[in-house]
Order: sequence, then structure tokens, then C-alpha cells
Amino acid sequence: MPFAAPGPVSRKPPVQCPTSRWSEAAARGALGEIEQLAWALYGSADTLAAFNLKELCARLDREARAGTIESATEAVQAIAREVGRVRSSLAADLKKRGLR
Repeated sequence: MPFAAPGPVSRKPPVQCPTSRWSEAAARGALGEIEQLAWALYGSADTLAAFNLKELCARLDREARAGTIESATEAVQAIAREVGRVRSSLAADLKKRGLR
């Protein structure tokens, strides 16, 4: 049986990546919170095959677990930049397919 879309494409506003939460956690040195955020975004990056983002999240998660994040703010900024690139790429792909 061929795949059939379940209905019209949803036009919900895009989900925002909580980069402000990341920045605040980095500023406080809240490694546990950074670890949780990195792990959650890692899963989404894996689903989207966003391999650079996935690797950045994995690295940040490892550093947070080890307590060795010397420059958490820089790592968070790198992740925020990569999230922007992934969003742009996905938006372009959706537009190309006529879904946005």
C-alpha cells in the first residue's frame, strides 16, 4: 500500500529552540541543566539527520557529564548557530517541496 499523507500539512508556528535557557544555564555553570538540554536536542538532531548539530550536542553532553566545560557559552553559541543552519535548510527543503 503506498504511503498517503494523513491530511493537510499543519501551519503551526515553528518551535523555538530554547537558546536563552542554554545561555542562562551556561552563565550559571548549571552543568546538569546543560546536559539535559544537550541530550534532548541530540535526539531531535538524530531524527532530522542533522549530523553536525548532533555531534555538537554529544560533545557538550560529554563535557557537562565530565564537568569539564571551560567555555560553555562558546559551545552554546556554536549550537545556536547550527540550529539556525538546520532550520534554514529544512525551510528551504519544505519550500522546494511546496509544503511551506
